[in-house]
Amino acid sequence: MFLLFGVISALAAGSGEVTLIAGNVTMVPKGGGPAQKLKKGSKVEVGAEVTTDKKARVVIMMTDASAIRISGGSRVVIATMTDSGASGQSSVNVNLKSGSVGALIDSSKNRKIDFKIETPHGVATARGTYYAVVVEGGKTYTKVRNGQVSVTATPNQ
Repeated sequence: MFLLFGVISALAAGSGEVTLIAGNVTMVPKGGGPAQKLKKGSKVEVGAEVTTDKKARVVIMMTDASAIRISGGSRVVIATMTDSGASGQSSVNVNLKSGSVGALIDSSKNRKIDFKIETPHGVATARGTYYAVVVEGGKTYTKVRNGQVSVTATPNQ
């Protein structure tokens, strides 16, 4: 996990950066347009939809203390992303349409990070942990490796 955080020292506000990639991963920018093939170093802006082929995967640094790992066969929209740096609070909100996404949050930085993964069935929120969320077969599953995650169901789901 720590290798992921050492790769990028500063990110542009409102964008993440691809640090690891395997297979075919595409991004449709906010507002639509043609899908763009992602590669290491590609910027991923707020509002973009990232899609991975069945055997692909990608890691995107969201802030200097957080990243997401999108597994194969997934579709994720980057809903919000703010990084106030070492002195402030950062927030990340991703919308998992289908597939699997893992959140990696570096708690050693002693920063407040509001990190949420939304699914059609609810929201999984964490601070200082590693967790994964999967949407499959009309259901949402959450697995916590360490730390704590709060899960809130969406009404009528």
